[in-house]
Amino acid sequence: MRDWVEEQAASFRRLEGQTVVQWVGIEMALREFGPDGLPQWDDESVPLLPLSRVDLGLEGGGHARVVTYQNDDRFGLSRCDDLPPLSPHQADEASVFRTRGLSELPAGTIRDVLVITDEGGDISEVRFSVAGHAVVLRAGEVYENNDGTLNVVGMDESVLLQVDGRRPDRR
Repeated sequence: MRDWVEEQAASFRRLEGQTVVQWVGIEMALREFGPDGLPQWDDESVPLLPLSRVDLGLEGGGHARVVTYQNDDRFGLSRCDDLPPLSPHQADEASVFRTRGLSELPAGTIRDVLVITDEGGDISEVRFSVAGHAVVLRAGEVYENNDGTLNVVGMDESVLLQVDGRRPDRR
């Protein structure tokens, strides 16, 4: 497994110098039922965007597709570029997943890539510098507690995304 993880880390590092022209992701709702009875997509207590997958559309038509992998009871980040492309579409209003363009993320040349592994050697985080912004992807998950509060945990099955330490703002 170690060799495979090292190849994954190298595949992320090879994105340095590539130009991102589009981001598309499968967003996951924070709560299945919000105040209006429909999925709730944001909450001030969660400073990140939970995704099950994020695609970087690269200049020249290439793509980098980021998902998580499972290593026993832990997860890490990986590239799986042979997945079919994502196409934003109108989601079912009651679905906790929606595929959408992530226009709030910066486009531009990736100037730096930092791959971080945890104590077990799994890829816990990938940091990109794009157009002067820090785009951070982490393996993790957002869980709703019994009291309705939300809890973020690391090394779980989702891709958690931040730009400059915050949830990207769609406005």
